Amino acid sequence: MKLFIAVGFILFNISSLAQTDTQQPKLPPFMKLPEVPSYKILLMDSATYAYKYQLKKNKPVVVIYFSPDCDHCQQETRRITDSMQLLKNIQFVFVSYAPFPQLKKFYEEYGLNQFKNVIYGRDEQFFFPRFYDVKFTPFVAVYGPDWKLIRVFEGGSTVAKLLAVLNNE
Repeated sequence: MKLFIAVGFILFNISSLAQTDTQQPKLPPFMKLPEVPSYKILLMDSATYAYKYQLKKNKPVVVIYFSPDCDHCQQETRRITDSMQLLKNIQFVFVSYAPFPQLKKFYEEYGLNQFKNVIYGRDEQFFFPRFYDVKFTPFVAVYGPDWKLIRVFEGGSTVAKLLAVLNNE
């Protein structure tokens, strides 16, 4: 009888612990690790990869997860490319999981190859959507010169907002 009560007590406690754990919201990885993540992006030559360690130290980083067929992503990219003179000291990482032909067309259409501060490629491992828990594109993560997360924008941002965030306004 004592064994039956002890087993019942243990099962009840395990059950209540499991319920408590599921009731707490899970934080996405970018909130647990608020710095530029280590990544591997296949570049447009389809042979070379880009990595975090290739970024320049002490420069802000803006990661943009996008879809080439998304109107908001197209508008965001146009705003950025049109304002690149103001944004030349920011490192941009444009990344998508879209098929390579779509990415290449987008890359050429927006002239992203002409900007030295832009890294552009395919997320073959589907890392970014999981890391940032992306629900809408474009998803923009803004990191300061220390590579610490400052802010995220789901659904995109504006050049003015990016500059304000990076200038601590």
